[in-house]
Amino acid sequence: MKSIVLIIITLCVILASCDPYSKLSKSSNLKDRDTAAMHYFSVGNFESAAFLFEELMGIYRGDSSMERYMYYYSRAKFLSADYYTAAYYFDQYTQQYPSGSYSEDCAFMRAYSYYKLSNDYNLDQTESVKAYEAFQLYLTQYQYGKRKVQANNLMYEIKDKLAHKAYYQADQFLKIQHYKAATQAFKTMLLTYPESRYKEQGLFKLLKSSVLLAEHSAEEKKEMRYLDAITHYQKLVERFPNTRNKKEAEGIYANIQKALQKIKPAPQPIVTP
Repeated sequence: MKSIVLIIITLCVILASCDPYSKLSKSSNLKDRDTAAMHYFSVGNFESAAFLFEELMGIYRGDSSMERYMYYYSRAKFLSADYYTAAYYFDQYTQQYPSGSYSEDCAFMRAYSYYKLSNDYNLDQTESVKAYEAFQLYLTQYQYGKRKVQANNLMYEIKDKLAHKAYYQADQFLKIQHYKAATQAFKTMLLTYPESRYKEQGLFKLLKSSVLLAEHSAEEKKEMRYLDAITHYQKLVERFPNTRNKKEAEGIYANIQKALQKIKPAPQPIVTP
């Protein structure tokens, strides 16, 4: 057992001696620590680099060197997949150094850090919203920015995910037979994301939920809600005349007409004796 421990210790000493930057990282000479930090960053040892950059940030607080250390610390955290910390320090950089050498990159990377934290569409989308807003801010501040195209593409992707989330939530209300909530949720989704790829299905599901709401309503509300459903049918066939749900939509429309006739029968002709 003692021999095994001795072997492990010996190996650790050998490995440490093979890394000359390990000694530099513990040096009292700050230039040595800077050299070690940049070396670790350049070879992809981002955790060691972040540790040293954080130390140097504390030492050089208020000094002109602080700007560079904050940038590389933020980068190292991002590349270590610590996106929360990265987003925070990229944001700190943009606030403290709005005209700094790395200000544009930090503005983009702040948004990109939130993008990396974004969940699947069926989960909480708080970070997606933060990413979208941060990309918007980047494009406002840097209209001709180096990463303008990438920012626009990522915003499109996020917006599609948010539209999917809105459609998914509305559809869940429909599945659990909360027809009023489903109807309102589909209306909100279509208003918020008018050109999303979920528009056709959203209009069709809005038609279904509004008809089911009418069917389960009190008698005095049925007529108004069936008429509302007709409006949704008209919007569906006007925007998507060859909708994949055309046959079912036409059947729903025919049932609405029958229901309205029962509620308000057509006037009978007056027969003169």
